[in-house]
Amino acid sequence: MTSHKGSGYNDTFSVNLFVAFHIIQKLFHIYYREEMDPLKILVDDSAFRYAVLMGIIETGADGALKAYAQTENPRYLATTLAGYGSILYVYQRALKNEKLGRVNAFWNAFTTISNVGMGMAMGETYTGTQLLGFGLISVGIFMI
Repeated sequence: MTSHKGSGYNDTFSVNLFVAFHIIQKLFHIYYREEMDPLKILVDDSAFRYAVLMGIIETGADGALKAYAQTENPRYLATTLAGYGSILYVYQRALKNEKLGRVNAFWNAFTTISNVGMGMAMGETYTGTQLLGFGLISVGIFMI
């Protein structure tokens, strides 16, 4: 196995990625029915839209919390608190008409990926296997 120092990449990542895509393709064919177009379901799904909005807010709040942890600048803490307060409002609105499990599952899937991206933007590194794992977590949630 060849490793590239500091890149978090190794040769097994491409094999893992191929296997993951193959599994996803097989699962998609098992669950897919023409009357259930997955993209149409997501675009037309208000639980998904609420979850994306909450995920965007949470990613910003989590980034601000990480910045606060590193700098102890109270502006970052205030941003974090405002973000989480906003999430409470949006979540409460979502739960008026949507199922708790669906909204929360979509929200978790979104923030799994978005927080990895935020972490990388803030200098964090992940191995290829970790990135694959984050992706599989999100794909698994969308199958619910």
